[in-house]
Amino acid sequence: KEELMKLLEGEEGKRIVILGIGSSIRSDDAVGLEVVRCLKKKRMKKVLLIATDANPESFTGL
Repeated sequence: KEELMKLLEGEEGKRIVILGIGSSIRSDDAVGLEVVRCLKKKRMKKVLLIATDANPESFTGL
């Protein structure tokens, strides 16, 4: 847990993007969405959290 928090704090001037992908309709596929929901509670300034269940490529620019 400590190691993950250090990673999420990031280096000075850098941001981290976490893209949680899953389907809220199919509960077995919703883990990505749940991870983003849990991390949002931490209110980390250097982390951009995005939850999506459809067309994740729309968020990545690929």
